[in-house]
Amino acid sequence: RLTLDNSFSRNSILFDDEVTCVRFLDAFRSRKARGQEARRRREEAQRGREEAPVSFKIEKLLGKGAGGKVFKVIRENTGGNCDGCNYAMKSISKTSGMPAELAVIERKLLEEITRKGVPFVVRMHFAYQDGSNFYIGLDYLTKGDLGRQIDLADDGRTALPPAQIKKYAAQIVLAIEGLHKIGIVHRDMKSENIGIDARDNAILLDFGHSTRGSAVTSGLKTRCCTQYAMAPEVLTQSTYGQAVDWWGLGYIIYEMHYKEGPFLGPSEPDYIEQITHEPPSRSIVDPFFGGLLIQLLKKNPEERLTNPEVIKKTDFFSEIGWSKLLVEGTKVHHPPVGVIYDEDIFLKPRYVNNKKPPVGETITIKYQSDDRADDFPDFNFTGYDDL
Repeated sequence: RLTLDNSFSRNSILFDDEVTCVRFLDAFRSRKARGQEARRRREEAQRGREEAPVSFKIEKLLGKGAGGKVFKVIRENTGGNCDGCNYAMKSISKTSGMPAELAVIERKLLEEITRKGVPFVVRMHFAYQDGSNFYIGLDYLTKGDLGRQIDLADDGRTALPPAQIKKYAAQIVLAIEGLHKIGIVHRDMKSENIGIDARDNAILLDFGHSTRGSAVTSGLKTRCCTQYAMAPEVLTQSTYGQAVDWWGLGYIIYEMHYKEGPFLGPSEPDYIEQITHEPPSRSIVDPFFGGLLIQLLKKNPEERLTNPEVIKKTDFFSEIGWSKLLVEGTKVHHPPVGVIYDEDIFLKPRYVNNKKPPVGETITIKYQSDDRADDFPDFNFTGYDDL
């Protein structure tokens, strides 16, 4: 009696004669070789699929800043489920003057946020790079950003209806809470960085200034982000922490109510002085706020309200069903497909310049696979859609 390994272990295969054993070995080796060849072909096909040109038709320019441009695009030529899908695609030049490493950090933070399902935060669908640019594909939000909605609002004394203000604010609370639980600080909380989706949910956007930080009041040092919305400690202290995001929540609630920010200096030195030493320009003891803004807009971060569980129990949020809201925030929705209706309210005047956006053109990306992108490996990401 013969065995494949000349032993009688429990995993051995026994044969009655040598001919049978040899035939089996030949068949086994042949099958193994075929399997290896099939695996090699699949890997080559996958590589070809990954390095094939990827095309997006530009529908409109959504935003423009120092970090790049954001376009509404429709995906083309995938041969998969996402032909015709709508995305907001951020294009970041590798030579724009902004450190390219910041784009890599943003992409990695977005992957973690997406994988962990942080509620009411924009999802990343793909990330590519070519020799000149980084491309990050995000949820396309059909109702634009909150800042534009505030600009266009006409509801008498307040910018937005009270119930809508409280709903958006509650969704932002869940977004900030979810980020802080995984050690991420947004650092650029403002109404322009809150998108509104087709279901009228507030979605936190733009992680270009975000970073890791677990301490509530200290640990971070970089002075960055939008100055008129900065927390006082970013302007005056050597370190700061997660408390800056809760200041930002207070700032956004104030703006949704009064249709303007709390500090309105005519110049940078003026509003920095106001942020660090003066009270907001209009009352934060209005009964509508239920005392919440007094706690969120404390100049001293040690005194600021930063506990999300306490924030949820304030009078301002007494009508919010937090469990139901959390379920809505963690739903995963497929990108909208085809020509869709959206409110044409995206571009603020400051985005418009003499150079016409390339609307109607097609971007074709012949992108680098990670093992060929020597400077920025591990940037590419196609983990959620059939791309």
